[in-house]
This record gives sequence, C-alpha cells and structure tokens, in this order.
Amino acid sequence: MNHIINFEDISTYPKCILEFLSNNPFLQYIYEYTQIVDADFAYCIKEHFDGADCLITGIRQDLQDWGFIAYHITRVADIESIKQHGLKIMTFCEYMNRMEYVFQHILNYTYDEVDRYKNVLREKLIREKACRIGQLSFFAPPSKYNLEERDNGYLSLYGLVVGGEVAKQAFQGNKKVFSDLHKLGRTFLIKAKFNILTLLEHCENDAEGFIYSLLYLAAQCYYSKHLNDDAIIIGQVNQSVPPEDICEIIPIDDIE
Repeated sequence: MNHIINFEDISTYPKCILEFLSNNPFLQYIYEYTQIVDADFAYCIKEHFDGADCLITGIRQDLQDWGFIAYHITRVADIESIKQHGLKIMTFCEYMNRMEYVFQHILNYTYDEVDRYKNVLREKLIREKACRIGQLSFFAPPSKYNLEERDNGYLSLYGLVVGGEVAKQAFQGNKKVFSDLHKLGRTFLIKAKFNILTLLEHCENDAEGFIYSLLYLAAQCYYSKHLNDDAIIIGQVNQSVPPEDICEIIPIDDIE
C-alpha cells in the first residue's frame, strides 16, 4: 500500500475523486439535496450522472495500490496476541481450536461441557454460512453513534463476548456460557490500515458499495468540511492485518 486514505481528511483521498468533485459543480447540488430530503447519494449519482459506471470503474482501477484507515472491534482474553501477530483471519478449524482452548483452559469446563459447546458452535457455523469466519469486518469513523446504533450495533455484535458474532448468536440462549464469555477478557477497538485491493477482489457488489460510500464521505469532507453524523463506511476484507499495520489499540468499557 503506497497511499493511505484517512476518511476524515479530504487531502488523503485519491486524486481521481477530488477531481470528480471539483470538476462537476452539480454534485454539490446533489449532495445538498440528499442532506435535505435524506436521499441516497449513490442512487442520485446513478440517476443524474450518465458516466456513473465508468466513474466507478475508473476509481476502482486507481485504488488498486491504496489502503485506508478503519476500525475493527473484538473482545479477546489476551490482547498481546493481536499486538504480536496482528489481526489474523481464522479458518473454521482455527476458530474451533481457539474456542476449545477458551472452554477447557480458561473457563475450566469439564470434558463433556467442552465437547457439547464445541458441537453447538460447529452446528452454528455449518448451518449459517454467513457468519464472518475467514473475514475481518471494518467500519469508520469510530463514533459512538456508529458503534451502538448502526447495523445491529458493532459494539454489541462483535464486542459482547469472546468468540465474537458466532459465539454471541450460538449461546444467547445459554445464560451460563454467554455470561462466562462476556465476563472474560476485554473489548478493544483496533485502528488499522486495511488493503483496498482485498476488498475490491472479494465481491463485486461490496466493491461498488464501498466506492460509493467513499464518494459520499469525500463529498462530506469536500462540501461540509467534516464528516456528518450519518457518515459510515463498512465492509469485510479477506486478508489478515500484520502487526505493523496496527495503528492503535483502544480499550472499550465493558457492555452491561
């Protein structure tokens, strides 16, 4: 990654986006219109700009060697692992082995309990393939509004229990296990550099959505000189983040 976008700093955005905003005065009208009537910025661009598809294709090509600063949230028993190894993508087996270690060596469950709870997780993963094993979710900016109120609440979704989204959903009906996993460890907000290329290659729809979200955040910084309350950019990447790309590790107070 030779260039890094800080979503809150307009000077860090790619030249192609800055030129698009400065060379098309009607975009300010579209932007202001979306603020007044709560319209969708991406939809308005598609409707009123004939070259929308070419624009997205061009921006996508220009972003190949770019990265961006965003946030990942997680609850872990030991933050030292992230400090030493970064944010690591886990396979199915790695996740299961990690949770087995938590059940057996940290929570000191019996052999039968460990086996039973592993089966609960295994069935959950097999039954619902949408669970984010093999991906890292990210979002920006890290405001309280985005953490608690958008997309089911990132703080609640990923930071409530050790084991993340999968464990939360699997054990929400088991008060003992849920409580044990909730009391264990601490929740952290991880500020990191993510590689755009891994996102662009992951899914065509995700890539287009990311670029339109990027345009909307850039428009906010360009026209309003700051990000608005509704500013949010989200997605998943399928590549681990090495420790040298971890910018900051921020503890978050426990969720009651």
